[in-house]
Amino acid sequence: MTIMEMRDEADARQRLRDLYGLQGHDAAPYVQLLGLLCGFEGYPNFARELEKLSVLLWAEYRKPGMEDRTNRYTRSIINLANREMGFATQDNVVFAGPLGGAAFGKRVRAKVLWKDSFALGHGEFSHSYQWLVAGLAFNWGPATGQHYANVAGRMSKVPLFTKDNEGIAYRRSPLWEYLVDCTRWQEWFDNPANLTSAINTWSKKQAQPPHPQELDARLKSHPSANALTKETLRSANNVASLAAKQDKWFISFYEARRAAVLKQAQARGKALIERFSTSPMQRSLDIATRDAGARGGYEKTDEYTRRVNKDARRAVDHPIERIKADRAWHYSIDKGDRYSSQDKYVHEKPILELERMQHKGQYWLEFHGEAGFVNARPGLVV
Repeated sequence: MTIMEMRDEADARQRLRDLYGLQGHDAAPYVQLLGLLCGFEGYPNFARELEKLSVLLWAEYRKPGMEDRTNRYTRSIINLANREMGFATQDNVVFAGPLGGAAFGKRVRAKVLWKDSFALGHGEFSHSYQWLVAGLAFNWGPATGQHYANVAGRMSKVPLFTKDNEGIAYRRSPLWEYLVDCTRWQEWFDNPANLTSAINTWSKKQAQPPHPQELDARLKSHPSANALTKETLRSANNVASLAAKQDKWFISFYEARRAAVLKQAQARGKALIERFSTSPMQRSLDIATRDAGARGGYEKTDEYTRRVNKDARRAVDHPIERIKADRAWHYSIDKGDRYSSQDKYVHEKPILELERMQHKGQYWLEFHGEAGFVNARPGLVV
């Protein structure tokens, strides 16, 4: 029993109605969005529309006065989104870790675009690509930003199978996750024991224990009642993979450049974790174990020791944790918290109209039949 991707427009309409209570006019833009991201027959091809977006961003990037701007690529996206598609006039917003629901919803509701700068495979700009491509493909114009904002805070009416930090979960899912942030499916997700465990965990939280027949029906709903996808562009990771592999596109050049930057951040983050987290954790464990032994106690067991060591190693080995550590150091220490907001993991750097930068590197490159200077640090042009 594996997941069933959406087949067509009728299937998308039914799922949005049954799972989210969306119908008619309210559902229409999201049916279109799903048709685009899932590749329904008769719908615009996402890859071709993404290439059009790449052309537009290359033109924005080369406009007079842009060559010596900070955050030039981000600025290009914001300028286009604000002028043509109704998104906010905003700062350079960076997410350096997973946000809580309120902080996340506040940005979506305010029509803010951001960089996801903590998960390399996810892509920093994947969600910007999804929404801007939809705006182009369906000629939404300024309504694009409103369709985006209307997603904020809307949850599924029923629990869905999805992925969280502990594995497969069965919970209500935000519409944002369902539309554009599905987890990319892995084979182990379909393990009956994992699915049953998720159902049982949900069941224990209910005021009235569900009848066994209801639990069985919920388990059997897994193929369609989920926020998972295999190959569609509802996954940000799949969007990032597509955007990165087109040799002659401007956005592919930039995706490769940003991947190189984040890989460097991973290496720096690993060193920071080992210096400030792993070593102190191990010293604390050694002291606790020694003291317990001196007292003849047994509270620090071999199992406890293994768990602490595992947690320490996980922080070092996990790519996301490495980048989070590096970004935390960068914004807190290097930048003195000048750009940190009240919301954890959110950093907002003002893009000042008169601000200029010292060039880290200028390269004359050609994309989409037009040439221009590209800003890049030496050694990060690929």
